[in-house]
Amino acid sequence: MPSWPLGLPAWDDPWIALALRTPATTYLTAWRRPGADTTAALHLPHLRDTAARVDLLYPSAGRAVSAWTPDTPELSLTLPTAPSAVLLRITAPTDPGAP
Repeated sequence: MPSWPLGLPAWDDPWIALALRTPATTYLTAWRRPGADTTAALHLPHLRDTAARVDLLYPSAGRAVSAWTPDTPELSLTLPTAPSAVLLRITAPTDPGAP
């Protein structure tokens, strides 16, 4: 299911983000455009109160920095250069006792 953690983008937004969600994994693509702040807070309410793991998939040797805050639920993402983009895989631990 798609979602837009920064809201639906406008033509000249400084950051754009698209999340694609499966039951076990969220794939998040974020773009930083020139002139934007280096850090954006991306809202992912379906992951509230989970100890999500964030993996950088592309670029594999990127300088992106992310920090997950489960209680807000926000992912702080820093892209030091612009324009730039990243693809992240976000997984939440599964409950071993769940059916």
